[in-house]
Amino acid sequence: MIDQSIDDRIKRKLERLRLARKEAEQLLEQKSLELFHLNQDLESTMDELEQRVIERTAELENTLEQVKQKSDELALINSVIASVTAANDLQKCLEIIVDSLVQLEGIDKVSILLLDEERSSLKVLHEKYATLESSSAVGSIIELKNHPFAERILQDRKRILRDHQQIQKDGLAMGQYGHNFEIYTQAILPILVQDDVIGLVKISVFEKEINIEKSQLDLMESIITQASGAIQNLILWEQQQQTLSEVATKNEQLRLANLVIRNSPV
Repeated sequence: MIDQSIDDRIKRKLERLRLARKEAEQLLEQKSLELFHLNQDLESTMDELEQRVIERTAELENTLEQVKQKSDELALINSVIASVTAANDLQKCLEIIVDSLVQLEGIDKVSILLLDEERSSLKVLHEKYATLESSSAVGSIIELKNHPFAERILQDRKRILRDHQQIQKDGLAMGQYGHNFEIYTQAILPILVQDDVIGLVKISVFEKEINIEKSQLDLMESIITQASGAIQNLILWEQQQQTLSEVATKNEQLRLANLVIRNSPV
């Protein structure tokens, strides 16, 4: 009887131990599953954070690149303005502007054309090729009546960008004066002084695969806009000097005529 009681207590104890172990195993399995899901969530969160860091880093790098580009553009504009302001003649001023534009990526040729007093024609006053050598069109006269799109720029006071098809359609219209290279892209920008167009800047590209980007056009326009005042001032100064020279010549002629009259026998 005593042995049976001991056996029962042992069995009950073993059963409790078995149940406790089973509960512990279930708890362990539950916690392991929870830990697994937590790890999965953590990995997913880490992947998201890593992706956000990559995207944010790319955004910052892009912003820094844009800031650097703007800084370089501003430095170029300031350099051009300082140089043209110090220029003491029109040709030197135009040379500075052309040199600054032709160095931009992809640009093959830059020409500056100024309107005559009657505003009926344009004269090529300065031009430069980036790398190629060719005959110069400086001095060429372009009649506006033969170039409707040029007249449109003078009226609208806005830049235009012409592709190869448009240039071909116009033939030699402001396209191939002074050289035999085929032009695939051409930008024409007005030189404005107090909303009045005094001339045009012609930008040409000879490579089929290269396009003039909007950012380049904006930079070109900024340079031309900032330099336009200096161009106008030098034009006026040269006109004034020419007038003074003509007056001096006439005065000298008058002096000589008077001298002849005084020395002539009565």
